[in-house]
Amino acid sequence: MTGQPDATADENVPVVLRMMRRGMWVYVRVDYAALYGTVVEISGQRLSEVSGGPLAPMWATVDLHEIPGLVVGDARTWTPPAGGPAT
Repeated sequence: MTGQPDATADENVPVVLRMMRRGMWVYVRVDYAALYGTVVEISGQRLSEVSGGPLAPMWATVDLHEIPGLVVGDARTWTPPAGGPAT
């Protein structure tokens, strides 16, 4: 063991969240997050359900305890749903 970091690990890959916004499920790539007590401030890009590409900037606050249930993947592994998300 050389003490060198694992070259395959990348801690800077953004996660993708599935969030309810204005009565609709949307997908958000998280580019920035800050913790304030039990509230997480999130800034990122809303993603297209068809192409997976960015649609618009998005900002939201989420309760810290909700985060595990919102994560649907990371920016490398997430693929847009066929026909939209299940509700």
